Amino acid sequence: INPEDVFKDEYIYEHKWSTGDLVVWNNMTMSHRRAYADENIVRKLIRYAVNISPAA
Repeated sequence: INPEDVFKDEYIYEHKWSTGDLVVWNNMTMSHRRAYADENIVRKLIRYAVNISPAA
């Protein structure tokens, strides 16, 4: 993907949140951001870092 193509609609996913949803992405290969959110809604953010090494 060319840098100027990154924000084309065909490459954008916008999640429609429901209670209990979990979204996982790879920070090494994905650009992400949060759109406007209602400040009266409590959000819980948890970050997990996973190091996957090749099998020995």
